[in-house]
Amino acid sequence: MLFNILLLAVGTLAGVGMIACYRQGVKDGRSIAKDQPLEPVLQSSAKRQQRPEDAYYDTIMDNLEHYDGSEIGQVDVPLRKGAEI
Repeated sequence: MLFNILLLAVGTLAGVGMIACYRQGVKDGRSIAKDQPLEPVLQSSAKRQQRPEDAYYDTIMDNLEHYDGSEIGQVDVPLRKGAEI
């Protein structure tokens, strides 16, 4: 019984998803035919702001990616506030 209910729910959601994808494809096709830019499907409410600690971690990740066993290509990582050597 539970399996039948879950199967019905998944089938219904899949059908709704197929219809939504079809409608988005028709909308995108019309925009392309009119040489208009495509609009994103999901609108983000707020753009992500770069935080100060992001630059810190980005520098560390860049250093890891460029590491070849020497100091060549390495960038000094700025100290964070409150950090001591």
